[in-house]
Amino acid sequence: MSVIGRIRKGTETGTVKVIFFVVVVVFLFWGIGQSSGPESTVVAEVNGERITDTRYHQAMRNTLHGQRRAMDEDEQVALARQVLSNLILQEVLLQEAHRLGVEVSNEEQAEYILSHEAFQDESGRFNEELYERALKRSGSNRSQFERDIYNQMVLGRLEGVALSAMALKKEDLRRAWLTAETRLSLEVVRVPALFFYDDVQPTEVEVDTWIAEHGADIHARYQEEYNSRYFLPMRATVREILLKTGIGDVTLDDLRIRMASLRKEAEAGADFSDLARRWSEAPTAADGGSLGEIRADTADPDVARVVFGDEGANPAPGLRSVLEAKEGLVLLQVDTLLPEDSIPEEQVRSEIALRMLRELRAPEMAAAFAEQVRTAWKEQGVVPSDLLAAQSLVLETPEPVSLAHATVPGLPHLPDLAAALPQAQPGQVLETPFRDGDTWYVVRLENRIDPDPARFEEVLPLVRTRLEMEARAAFVRTWEDDLVARASVKQYYKPRPGR
Repeated sequence: MSVIGRIRKGTETGTVKVIFFVVVVVFLFWGIGQSSGPESTVVAEVNGERITDTRYHQAMRNTLHGQRRAMDEDEQVALARQVLSNLILQEVLLQEAHRLGVEVSNEEQAEYILSHEAFQDESGRFNEELYERALKRSGSNRSQFERDIYNQMVLGRLEGVALSAMALKKEDLRRAWLTAETRLSLEVVRVPALFFYDDVQPTEVEVDTWIAEHGADIHARYQEEYNSRYFLPMRATVREILLKTGIGDVTLDDLRIRMASLRKEAEAGADFSDLARRWSEAPTAADGGSLGEIRADTADPDVARVVFGDEGANPAPGLRSVLEAKEGLVLLQVDTLLPEDSIPEEQVRSEIALRMLRELRAPEMAAAFAEQVRTAWKEQGVVPSDLLAAQSLVLETPEPVSLAHATVPGLPHLPDLAAALPQAQPGQVLETPFRDGDTWYVVRLENRIDPDPARFEEVLPLVRTRLEMEARAAFVRTWEDDLVARASVKQYYKPRPGR
């Protein structure tokens, strides 16, 4: 019997008798969505298994779902890298689960779906109509959603299998406490390759030669970047007025009356920006309700429907119908609308070739410059401010970090840095720059404060649970890092500014 068949049976019997590992998950509806260009492409491979651009773009859309604030270019690149890294990790873990024979039954999947509050009616029973509606709103379907349920439950069970191999003794807790209570103060110089792009100035001859020798690569890049750079979906600049629910004894009906009054004022010619500044309860109120430019392919589905209209519609700028959102009621004003458009490949070959040359040479320049900074810092004993100023770089001083934490505040996860810090001495410039993508980090340990070992027995009863949780989390991180390091990972797509 299929999973959905068991669900239907569950709605009749009221129960499905199973025992399963409970997993709290965030669902990424992979595999549903548009292709990233006229041809489908592969963004990465993990041990020969492909991660497609379709899967990547859908994961990006779900990560961006509900975002009300426009992200700047650096934030978009960082998010894109994180999403792709997560997809690679997920694929590595699913393959490990398959290797170990970790599985989840149809009954367990059905039990999870039956117990999900989003699919239950007021009486607490599974409602198939609510189920279908929720899937439709998310852009998913039954088979995809149930496959995602399966994958997430398998990953939860796999983590349980990994943790079962971990035996914690009192001495382990002592080491964990000493590590957690050790505080490190760091000084960091961040050296992004992006800062060196303008320093790469190939001649016209070099660009023409690159085009002649790398025509297939340029075509592949065009396909890869088609949605994000060369295909332009419908776009709109939008303003909002939000009236929040849950404030005092104001009811939803009260808000509807207030919103209807505001809409009438806007229709009568009142400036929408002024109305937003005066009445909106959204963070955008101070900016006249501006949400900036939104795209039809990445906007919240409900917002996209209101702003751009249903399929086949021919929308125009102006006021939109009131939207019932999670926060309350939203009135949207569309200031401008731009139709779909695209740029043919032949018009952008030189531009693509120039960027590819910069992407090739700028990281080499950044790596050499990071080593130059490290050497000068070590020899002079002070940060080489003149070198930093030459590339508009700054000295960063993150918040003190526990030695137990693998990630320094404000920095990405750098396993090599985490491995080097326990042996570093105060005042030491670490022996190598640490790389993440196309950015290098030069690090100096400014200070280290170690706890008093004699206090361990005194605090153990108070911190045992926390230490056990942190030790398990650290074990899982190390295990995941090791699995990824041992996997054959080929990453064809590297998120960069403008993509």
